Formats: sequence, C-alpha cells, structure tokens
Amino acid sequence: MSHPDLPAAGHPALLALLGGLLAFGCGDPLGARARLAEAVNTVVVVQWQPLGGGEAWVEFGSSGALERSTPVVADGEGPSQALLLGLGAWQEVCWRVAARSGDSRVSSPESCIETGGLPAELPELQLAEGSAPLDGYLLATAWIERRVALLLLGEQGAIRWYHLLPEERSAIWAAPQLGGGGLQYLAAHEQAALEGGSLVQVDWQGIIQSEQTLEGAHHAVVQHDDGRLAWLATDLRDTEELGPVIGDRVLIMDPANGELETLFSTWDWLEPSEEQLGLTSSWAAGRDWTHGNSLRWSAERDSYWLTLRGTDQLMELDAHSGALLTVIGADSYTAEPAEAAFWGRDYYDVGPHGAAWTADDSLLVFDNGPVADWTSDSAEDPWSRLLELELDEAGQIARPLRIHEAGRGRMAWFMGGATRLDDGGTLVSWGSAGVLERLDEDAQPSWALEGEAAWGPATWIPDPYAGE
Repeated sequence: MSHPDLPAAGHPALLALLGGLLAFGCGDPLGARARLAEAVNTVVVVQWQPLGGGEAWVEFGSSGALERSTPVVADGEGPSQALLLGLGAWQEVCWRVAARSGDSRVSSPESCIETGGLPAELPELQLAEGSAPLDGYLLATAWIERRVALLLLGEQGAIRWYHLLPEERSAIWAAPQLGGGGLQYLAAHEQAALEGGSLVQVDWQGIIQSEQTLEGAHHAVVQHDDGRLAWLATDLRDTEELGPVIGDRVLIMDPANGELETLFSTWDWLEPSEEQLGLTSSWAAGRDWTHGNSLRWSAERDSYWLTLRGTDQLMELDAHSGALLTVIGADSYTAEPAEAAFWGRDYYDVGPHGAAWTADDSLLVFDNGPVADWTSDSAEDPWSRLLELELDEAGQIARPLRIHEAGRGRMAWFMGGATRLDDGGTLVSWGSAGVLERLDEDAQPSWALEGEAAWGPATWIPDPYAGE
C-alpha cells in the first residue's frame, strides 16, 4: 500500500494546529505510542490522537526504510489505532504515524519497539533446505500434543501470529474473517461433539470477538461472500440392526434470519453396513459411519465437494438443490490406469481427505492410505500421496493428471489436504506427517516446513491486511 510523501510542516495554519497538539507527546504532534498486543506478542498496537476530520496510517519496517504500511484509518471521536502485522518474535520494528486532514499533513517521529517471544507450547519449525521464500503467508491449525493452535506463517516459515485454543477444544478448519480484522475457526467441543461446534472469531490482537454455535458442526465450514454458512454436521439415527449410527448432513444457514436448511444427508443416498462401522471412534453417542472430513465449495461448478472417510467416497452436491452430481471412490468411477486405483479397504481405512475442484477443471484429493499392501510382514513403510484427477464424466473414468508422493514413510494417519493457488501452485498439508509444502505450477516442491505438529488444511493469505 502506498501513500503520498509527507511534505515539511511549514504552512502557518498547520503550525498553529501543531502547537496545540504538542502536549500529547514530546515533540510529537500526534502523541503516538506503541505497545504489544494483549494476547499476541508478535502484533504491535500503535495509537495516536487524530487531527480531526482526516485520516492516518502507520509506516513500519526496518529503521530508516519503513517499507510497509497499514491500511488508512479515518479519524474518529477518540484516539485512533492501527496494528502492525506480519512480524516475527523478538524483532525490532520501527514505525511512524502519517496523518492528513485537508491540505495539512504531519507525521510522528520515527520510533522503534521490539516484539516479544512465542509461547512455549508452540512447535519448533524447520524450513527445508532450498525452499524459496513465500510471497505471502500460510494459515493452518497445528495440533501439538494436547493443544491446538492457529498459526500464521511467514515467508521463511517463521510464526507471525498465533492463537492457542483451550485444552478442551480442538479445530481443523480456519480461515480469514470476511472483511478482515482477524481469523475464524470451527472449535469442536470434545465433551459435546454431537451438539455441534462453535464458529469462533478472533481479532489480530488475539481477543475472541464472537462465538456462534453451529448445530452438529464438525471438521469444516464454508462461508460465502454474502454471509451464508454451510457446514458438515452429524446425523445420528437409530437403526434396528446396527443400533445408533452416525452419518453426515450438510446444513445451510441464512444470515438474514438464522434459519437452517438441510441441503444433503448421507442417509438419503447410502445405507450403512456392518463392514463400514466401527473403523473410527470419533463419536461416543453412536457408531461412526460416513465420517465426513471436508466440505469445499467450487465456484466453477457452483457445487460442494464432500469427502467421506468412512465410506471412501467423494461426493459432489448441487449447491442449491443438494442433488448428488458425482461420486468418486467405492462403487463409482473407475480408475485408469488400474495401478492408480483409489484409496480404499484394500489399502488402509483412513481414506481420502480434502477433495477440492480447481480452476483447471481437475479434482485435488489427499489420499491418506498407502498405495501398496503394507499389512504383510514383508511390506515396506506406508505412505500418503496427493492425487490430481481428470474426470471423464461420460465414461465414468478418473485419470490421474499428477500423483505427488514424498516417498515411503511419509504417512498421514489423520488430516491432510490441498489447495490450488491462483498462480497455478498448490499448497499441501501432510496432516499428522508434520509437513506443510508448496508445489510450483509444475507440481515440483518449492517450499516445505517440518515440525512436531499435525497440520490441518492450509490457507494462502497474500496479505494479513486484505479485506480491511
């Protein structure tokens, strides 16, 4: 973000104005001051007294350079403030406030402040050798022993922002807030999972701004630009032969009145079997069946892609009617060639994660299971992989355009996912294997980060100020 250069303060009217403002700071007409955010040691809060009827911003960076700037802040009735984002731990950052009101422009003297350290619970992260610097930021949930944290990672993989969840809560999905100002995540309540989770919004200072309970919610939320929410929800039903069985629904909430609509239920399209039950144990109230783990919206097809770990299937749903458009996996599309067969019972039961349609008319899906029978004594270490599939809808054939593997041993026992970026690259979360990776447009690794954490799906954020 660029702003006009500040001219020397020599205009007689401006000098008179400055004389009345000098009391706010020693030689500072704006009385500007800085402190660390209350709950995030890598965020700096800058406050100042506005000129009145004008606007201001903060220029910040290394001493003498101040190569970055915050969004413009309009003058209000009380003190104004802006946040310095994208900083690392124990980093000296220099700053000044630049203000203008009509033809009058003024700035505070350049000052410097040092950020603080990171919480001891956060993982140590190591950038892979040869990684090219990122030109933006990554947002992901990190599972660290008994804690879960939201982390914003910078160009060299350093932690630029963090938010630790209470021990009794967990989260997989996280995203920027609509309109900026912070992040949001779906918090699961471990003791009341079937009752739903909470959509939590937290600002950049680390303060929770709101919590909204979403009925039956788990794993994933889609927030549309018009404010509509769609999410994965449990669907518990009693059966005569199998007892209480838990499938999945997709619920839609109208932001205008809060009304809920059931767009889709697995019970309307599938029938549970004994073979499919009991493979996972996420719910105490019933037998886990379809175990949905991802819901993604495709703008290109105006549809949702639902990933079902329990039945090894990917389902495409019409975003308006909920009609089942496509099924990939068990008893559906045929893999071609045969050696590129899908995840499934012949391999391992963790199944697929994070199916997402791309602007290239292909389907990304993270395949947690190995591509060989590792159950025998002679089996080698299992491994996970990322598939990019081309769908022949007429012939019901799925052909791999690309298969990205990191080699035997990199096995994600839970979580995982991928996202296609605007530049043609791909973000890959290797889940419990502990790796975040960026691939270039040719699907070659260009950046990777390793650490003692299991990663939820990663989101690309070009600029933390985006949307403000």
